[in-house]
Amino acid sequence: GPREVVEHGVSGWVVPPDDAAAFGAAMDWLLERPELTERFKANGRLRAPNFDIGKMIDAYTGLFLEQAAAPRALALEA
Repeated sequence: GPREVVEHGVSGWVVPPDDAAAFGAAMDWLLERPELTERFKANGRLRAPNFDIGKMIDAYTGLFLEQAAAPRALALEA
């Protein structure tokens, strides 16, 4: 899954994009280890509130406002 959402080894695994073999291997590994799947699910549910749409909008709005208020260095032409 996306690196912002999945904490590798804690709430899932991050595999290289466009690597079907790595994805398949990860799925096989999980299918053989239901206890690991349950641990990843539980940890994912703990992380899920961090990605509430309202919280994300507030965080991005704060970031944009902070950047808009930051002093800028002027680019001087030679």
